[in-house]
Amino acid sequence: MFLKTTKLDPDRYLAWEQMIYLSIDIEDYDFIVEHAEKALDYFFEKPEIYFYIAIAYMQKEMYKEATEVLEEGVILIVDNKPFKSHFYTLMGDSYHKLEKHEKSDNSYKKALEIDPKNKYALNNYSYYLSLREKNLEEALEMSEKANKLEEDNPAFQDTFGWINYKMGEYKTAKKWIKKAISNSEEKNATILEHYGDVLYKLGDKEKAIKYWKKAGELDNESEFLEKKIKNGTLYE
Repeated sequence: MFLKTTKLDPDRYLAWEQMIYLSIDIEDYDFIVEHAEKALDYFFEKPEIYFYIAIAYMQKEMYKEATEVLEEGVILIVDNKPFKSHFYTLMGDSYHKLEKHEKSDNSYKKALEIDPKNKYALNNYSYYLSLREKNLEEALEMSEKANKLEEDNPAFQDTFGWINYKMGEYKTAKKWIKKAISNSEEKNATILEHYGDVLYKLGDKEKAIKYWKKAGELDNESEFLEKKIKNGTLYE
């Protein structure tokens, strides 16, 4: 019905917005790209549309297109600091996927300059720093802040645990990643694999393999998981 409305009266912005928002809810990202781009013909000044298109591109792993749309849309935001901060957070995520780490880092920094309490920027930036083993002390501080802003978030807890892992604090890492597993409504392959890695470092090889196998039963893009399970040893 919203689609029919946009065809009959394309100047009705709320119909476009509701149609696109509902499409995100049902994860129809092809539909969003097609129709959100049409919406820009009528409402090119609306940053929300650029944001929705970028989300769709991200889900379709079209990261170059996502960053281009975000770069265009962010300059249109005038008086909404939290929204602008989220724009830069998504930009940081997208540039990370493109392995443009300097641009990714700068995007997260802009997000946090605008809103120091942006918990997603704090978490994502700190996690990606840990993957590159860069500025781990700073990453730990940001992750700790994210966990204080939202307690019992398994992704945030896993990040804090993983940074501790990278710093060699394996007992602390085990505590936090175990919390992340307990608070996850659904099994998460990355968190399970992380827990296996920690257990291996703590000398519990048998249990580590058990958690790697649990991770392997789920969708996982891990570079080394298959080798870990096959050879029963840690690869990093």
